[in-house]
Formats: sequence, structure tokens, C-alpha cells
Amino acid sequence: MATKNNIPNEKYGILISKMKKGNYCTKDATKKVINYILRAEGSSNANKSDVLCQGAYGAIDFLGENFIIKQFNQVSSLNPHNRDKNRYIDHQIFAFSDVSEKILEANPDLWRKTCSDMTSILSDEQHQVAYALHKPDSDCKHLHLHFAVNTVDFHTGNKRQENWQQTAEHQKKLNAYLEDNLSEY
Repeated sequence: MATKNNIPNEKYGILISKMKKGNYCTKDATKKVINYILRAEGSSNANKSDVLCQGAYGAIDFLGENFIIKQFNQVSSLNPHNRDKNRYIDHQIFAFSDVSEKILEANPDLWRKTCSDMTSILSDEQHQVAYALHKPDSDCKHLHLHFAVNTVDFHTGNKRQENWQQTAEHQKKLNAYLEDNLSEY
């Protein structure tokens, strides 16, 4: 089985889902996950120097993490079933392989576009996503991109139903994107 530190034979990386039964089912989960990935002041891992770039899809991000959280909570309120037994947010991580990591480290001008495009793919153009590209650390020995995905569709108010097959499909799409956009380097 693949772990963050033991990336399998995917050429560009793997998508790791942190979604387990009972995870992120409290109203403060959105705040905790977004603050964690953005390394916000007061979070459990508040070291902004770990973050190489950050942004959001479907939310205004330049006003800071509190404004992103407020927007996510507003969209979450569209689904009346979003209660403590359902996930408020999904946390996924794309751990870059040695191949893609070397390319990205040598070309920091690619970070924002690559991360933004990958976020758009993961959102399915239906869900708000906050993202942050992190340096390698003790949890993940590679560059890795955190995604905080709102579980409520901002168009319909329906819940996101991500399962292992959809995560595998997202991983294929993300690797195909990287193949198309990093292979020239």
C-alpha cells in the first residue's frame, strides 16, 4: 500500500485521501483544516515558511484564511443535511514524485499555475477548494499539495460523494495534467 513517504510507480505523484469515517464531521472542521494547510496563525502547525504558494478555487483568497472559511461555511449552509454525522470538508494531499518534484524545484515560476490548475481539476468545477503547496517535511518527504475541499456543491447544494474510485480517477487526471504540462522540462 502506498504511503506519503513511499510513492509508488505513478510518474508524477499520488493523491492521498485523509477522509475516513468520522473525520471532519464537526462544524469547526472547515476552520481547522484550512488553517492547518495554510499554516495560519494559531493553527497546530503555524509555520508559514513551509508554504510555497497558496490559493483557492471558488472562493476569494486574497483577504486571508478567515474570509475563505466564511465563504466555505456559507456554501456549506446550502445543504440542510450538513450536520455532525456528515463531513463538512475533505482533506486530500497530492504527494509529488521525485520526477515532478525536481521539475517544480527547478522552476518555481510553475508553482502557482500548476497548483491552481490541479485544484481546478480536483474541484470538478463544483466545489470550493483551498490549496497550499508545502515543502518536504517530517510527514511527507516530497513536495506536496494540500487540498481542503468543501463537501457542498456551490451550484446545487448537493454533497460531494468522493470514494476510492473517484479519488483514483482524480489521481489519473492530475497525473495526466502533469504529464502534459511538465514533460517538456
